Amino acid sequence: MGERYDLIVIGLGPAGMAAGIYAARRRMKTLVIGRAPGGTAATAHLIENYPGVLATTGLELMETMEKQLRGFEVGVEVDEVLKATRSDDGFTVRCASGVEHSSTSLVLATGTEVQRLGVPGEKEMSGRGVSYCATCDGPLFRDRTVAVAGDGNRAVDAALLLSEVASHVILISSGAISADESLVARLDKEKVEVLEGSRITSIKGDPLVEAVSIEDADGTRELAVEGVFVEVGSMPATEIASSLGADTDRSFVVVDDNQSTNVQGLYAAGDVTGRWAQVVMACAQGAVAATKACGYIRKCSREGR
Repeated sequence: MGERYDLIVIGLGPAGMAAGIYAARRRMKTLVIGRAPGGTAATAHLIENYPGVLATTGLELMETMEKQLRGFEVGVEVDEVLKATRSDDGFTVRCASGVEHSSTSLVLATGTEVQRLGVPGEKEMSGRGVSYCATCDGPLFRDRTVAVAGDGNRAVDAALLLSEVASHVILISSGAISADESLVARLDKEKVEVLEGSRITSIKGDPLVEAVSIEDADGTRELAVEGVFVEVGSMPATEIASSLGADTDRSFVVVDDNQSTNVQGLYAAGDVTGRWAQVVMACAQGAVAATKACGYIRKCSREGR
């Protein structure tokens, strides 16, 4: 059995780290736990709209945030929470490491999980040329031809990042590119080939990726590539929230203006709530969630709970 905390925060992205900072500053015994520091934000090639910080990479910003978090008296564990349960005296979380921790209140900052293409060859080639993180794996494809699947900000961001190391980048979008205009404008200046109205139907190679089959208005054809970066979107990680009885809407955790769920003592913040997936929003929600959770914890203490 692990320790008893006032507050446990599940998630080491910007929402979770901000919650941990705010809770620690209020002298709450706090644990922030997650699979990887930084979450999805750490994969961003460029962040230039976070107030007070000049243009930086997502990884650099998240590393700074983690350093700030660890500077407080707060527990930080890199682990995966497999299960959470609620009882009369709060919450218990069970981790992949086998440790169980308990707390009076819980903040869910579980973020999102990447979506797959769901085409033949994707699963087999995962880790052998198929990647879901351009920031993590881009350097492995220096001077090679790679494809990026997707049409939003993350796809364009990945294509721009890869254009700095790969010899040629092909951005394959099933519809029109829907990313921010500032990002799309940069595509024209880089070595990125854009194929709109196209979709990948299969990924081929043995033992590594060698080609993708695509389908467009002219039929089906094959493109020789050595890497495929899948950036078609993500789904909120709501399994823990649902198991605790939290309401969801369109797969996102439902919260009020205080980041409270319908479950007493349970709060949620960041991308898992579906409220505008931006680092600045995640941090703000994390701060609110922790602040309200601290009020709840003090109330429970006064009442002897």
